[in-house]
Amino acid sequence: MLEDTHSQIRIPAVEQPVSVGWYVVAYFDILGQQDKMDELKLIDNPSLQRERFKQLSFDMVRMVYRFRVAFNELFQSFLATRPPDHIKQLPSDIQQQYFRRRTSEIRFQTFSDTLIVYFPLKSKEIFQSRVIYAIVYGIALVMPAMLSQGIPIRGGIDLGHGAELCPGEIYGPVLKDAYTLEHEVARYPRIMVGNAFVECLDTIPSDIDEAPYNQLHQELAAECKAVISKDSEGAFYIDYLGTKIRAMKQPHWAKVVQDAYRFVHEQLKQFEKQSNSKLAERYRELSEYFLDRCPGILYGL
Repeated sequence: MLEDTHSQIRIPAVEQPVSVGWYVVAYFDILGQQDKMDELKLIDNPSLQRERFKQLSFDMVRMVYRFRVAFNELFQSFLATRPPDHIKQLPSDIQQQYFRRRTSEIRFQTFSDTLIVYFPLKSKEIFQSRVIYAIVYGIALVMPAMLSQGIPIRGGIDLGHGAELCPGEIYGPVLKDAYTLEHEVARYPRIMVGNAFVECLDTIPSDIDEAPYNQLHQELAAECKAVISKDSEGAFYIDYLGTKIRAMKQPHWAKVVQDAYRFVHEQLKQFEKQSNSKLAERYRELSEYFLDRCPGILYGL
């Protein structure tokens, strides 16, 4: 599946070569912003409309910035986690290569209320298993953190063919697939995982041969699969309140989950009051997910 992972092509009239190959793309959308923009049309006074737009723009930038900073901090912390014991037993030059692998070429692309995070599956002929691990766990921990701040995120992550037209601009089927997961499959604040991404995790032992790192790739793939679950419709998603994440016992975890659930419950009641059955049903599903995964933490709320 992963042969001919990365290459560069030259396009007439374009100065630098375009990178083409396998990319991992995560597509995130901050929910509710379009509805707020639509409210501007109901304001007849141009001056009041302009002031309201300025406030909405400020709120948008603030939320995107908070999400990007929080995600990047979590991503970097997982990228820098201590090496497995078997790595410490390898010769010193191999260990140095391992630590060089902890750098990444992760890129951010932002427009409006959307944030795209992407990176090549291979960088300098090195399979990016640690980067995959870091992005999966970064997503898993940032989701409840954002909900606790009243910032609902919906998204999709997948693996596929892509082209980096220039630094910070990804193009290709993989972007479309990640967008489809976010826009058509996720429905409510959660992150869906594409079949190609899951297949990559399942086939790493046979597709990748980078001795002496094969064991590391397999261990990191197993860690990723531990936080990916399948819903009742057979779609994969990042189980950010699942057993693996709960067992990590992150600082202030209980309060983060409680605050996140309060926001979810408030949204549910608001949409019920507005007779918005579509969004009420979606937040009802999310509320049930919280109660199913964390009944002890949420008891009495």
